[in-house]
Amino acid sequence: MKIGANMIYKITIAIVFLFLASACEADICKNPITTLEINNCLSLKMENAEKVLNKYFVESKNNYKEYPEVIAAISNSQNEWLEYRKAHCSSIYEIYKEGTIRGVMHGECMLGITYTRTHELWENYLTYPDSTPPILPEPKRSLNQ
Repeated sequence: MKIGANMIYKITIAIVFLFLASACEADICKNPITTLEINNCLSLKMENAEKVLNKYFVESKNNYKEYPEVIAAISNSQNEWLEYRKAHCSSIYEIYKEGTIRGVMHGECMLGITYTRTHELWENYLTYPDSTPPILPEPKRSLNQ
């Protein structure tokens, strides 16, 4: 298959666009000022926090793979927690529903409660009461976890 100059041009433009998009994404949280910038930053942080939460949740279940009752209990608590997070942060959104800050307040609620849950998973299912090192490192409250 022969690639023409037009195709090479399109591929080059796509690569440049992807590079610029990822560079902008990394800078989005450096100094957000507008509500839109703050919301975009929160969205990026939340996406990352969800990935970390899921990693710690999966590892929590893996740590008890020989105990199906424990895995079921961890899964059930996670499902209940997801419902709680949704309800709780929806109530925060409701408080601020008349203002443009509602998205920020909801996002901060979701982010904070997700960080807390990730730490709870780590503390309860991935650490030991003695000096044995934890299964995963202690989760941090940051964009680049």
